[in-house]
Amino acid sequence: MQHEIVILLLTKGRVPYTLRTIHTFEANFEYDNYSYYVADGGSEPEEHAEVIALLKDYGIGYREHSEELTPGQNWNKGIKECYKTSNVYLRLENDWELVRKLDPEPYIELLEEKSEIGCIRLGLLPINLDLQTYGYEGRIYQHILKMRQYTFSGNPCLVHRRFHYAYGYFSEGNISPGDAELSIDHSVRKMIGPAIWRPNELGDYGPFAHFGKEQSQF
Repeated sequence: MQHEIVILLLTKGRVPYTLRTIHTFEANFEYDNYSYYVADGGSEPEEHAEVIALLKDYGIGYREHSEELTPGQNWNKGIKECYKTSNVYLRLENDWELVRKLDPEPYIELLEEKSEIGCIRLGLLPINLDLQTYGYEGRIYQHILKMRQYTFSGNPCLVHRRFHYAYGYFSEGNISPGDAELSIDHSVRKMIGPAIWRPNELGDYGPFAHFGKEQSQF
């Protein structure tokens, strides 16, 4: 039986971006046992309603909040809500599209079975990371060593509850999304806790692609 996961969809405004994110995700995500949590950091009511209407059209289970929050406050509230129903969430900001088929089942099983792993990166493989390769169940994984900035990335990833139990949550101050992301990355590199892996089979760029030029605010 598939483990339940929650898609943590992070939004604020940029409705055409969010709709594109949902459409491409639904077209290419090959997993059955999931629902959405829409963490909206302060869209206009009609903007948020348009996003919820699309999820209803797809017939997908969802929960949500929409209120004026800092990026960290918004993300943390969404994460904690995800963990009320699942051990794992998939982080998905509203300017990422899933451009090819993705079956996450082996990665979710990995997170459930290996307590020393806390996060599976699904985005691109950036330059200047230090890696060590490991094998598990016939697959090769890149273990992201805690040597350089962006060991943790806010790009699409699967995150087990043990990750935040060990490293805490995002800074909730009035800072940019990028700085909030770096607050977790700093904790990961300075603290003892579960590892971050990335499937080698995803290739250089992975199944998700970043799009759009309008700046994220969340």
